[in-house]
Amino acid sequence: MQQAISRVAVETKSILVALLVLMFSITVLASLVWFAGLEFTDTGAFGSTVSTSLALVITMSFVGGYLWQKPKNTSRLRRFNFYVNMTFLSISHGAVAFLLGMAATSIASHYTPTITMNPLFMSSIIAFVLSAGAYAMYSHAAFMSASRLAGLYVVFIAAGALASMLTSQNTTWLQHHFSALGAGDSVSSYAFNLTMIVGGFLMVALSDYLVMDIEQIKRNHQLHKKIRMNFLRVVFVVVGVCSIGIGIFPYDKFLLVHNIFANAMTISFIALVVSIPWTVPMFSKPFIVQSYVIVSIAAAVYAQFFVGDLNILIIELIDAALLFMWMILFVRQIAAIRLDQPTLPAS
Repeated sequence: MQQAISRVAVETKSILVALLVLMFSITVLASLVWFAGLEFTDTGAFGSTVSTSLALVITMSFVGGYLWQKPKNTSRLRRFNFYVNMTFLSISHGAVAFLLGMAATSIASHYTPTITMNPLFMSSIIAFVLSAGAYAMYSHAAFMSASRLAGLYVVFIAAGALASMLTSQNTTWLQHHFSALGAGDSVSSYAFNLTMIVGGFLMVALSDYLVMDIEQIKRNHQLHKKIRMNFLRVVFVVVGVCSIGIGIFPYDKFLLVHNIFANAMTISFIALVVSIPWTVPMFSKPFIVQSYVIVSIAAAVYAQFFVGDLNILIIELIDAALLFMWMILFVRQIAAIRLDQPTLPAS
């Protein structure tokens, strides 16, 4: 999907988009202050305005930048995959901006519950924040790659979990597990379940990028013909589908189905890590050894649950961190191999 893109052209468009967002935001916000009496009387109101506006700007800026990667002269299926990925990637970026904004607001409102600044001044701050976000996101989307997408996935899951924890009214979830955040009908549960659903689509999109990178590696080097691309794609898609299932079927309403998806997701990740010497044989031996070490640590931590030394929440935190760390290393290994081949464009 990555094509030869002029960085100068992208940078120029990024600046232009940022200027347009700045002028439009200042005009709209100033009009709301003067004619609609917009005021920011507390940190929560200011934060919700910033978060919502930033999410919209980030989503639209991502779409504009991502269109640089639009495939040309390809099959309908490839073009369909492009627009599906663009839809969910733009939504997820907007969601990350919103969730991080709300999390920051929740923390800030605890220490500074009131705001005494002039509404027009506050509107100017919002406009500059939106402009900076538009600039960064446009160029980021134009050069989207597997490495960036993997990083986004980790940040998105972390931001969603953090927002759900900070807005949760149920203080007992700490005594249970992460899935408890998705129980009930509250802002916290909606944030958690939506995070799992969109995160699943991100994982499916990541599989597309990884497969395309590996396809280019195989075309360039006869030694890499033994890579099991279909197996990799299937595993990543299964992990994504399981994540979506966890979000659609909360544990308090669909306990059996929820647990099936959760366990299948864990098993799929472990199967991928253990099978690395067979699926991607050109990976370095240190990475393979490290992969087995990560799985061993994760298994040892999980075993502590039966001993009774750790509760399930702490075990989930540690194992999730280990798996996310491995996924980042896995994607970076593929990117490093691809970049080492001089005939391939950099991702």
